Amino acid sequence: MIIENEFYLNPFHPNSIYLFCGRRSNTIKAIVMEDDGCLLLTKKLNAGRYQWPRSSSEVKDISEEQFKLLMDGFEIERRSTIKKTSTDSI
Repeated sequence: MIIENEFYLNPFHPNSIYLFCGRRSNTIKAIVMEDDGCLLLTKKLNAGRYQWPRSSSEVKDISEEQFKLLMDGFEIERRSTIKKTSTDSI
């Protein structure tokens, strides 16, 4: 219902994965849609937290590479950039 009603996506689209994160950001649940049914998977970190969006406006598609980074505990997006120095201050 969340996938359909809040994100306006088809939850039964084959070969798709929908990820949800717990409030403490240490658990991710995945719904994997296949041609003949679905899987419900859970991964809970023993230490640390996932970098996870907190609003529906931050929901997005991610690549397979980003998914692997996320599952390994890395950020999939930079939150800020490194400021460039001007040549005037050198």
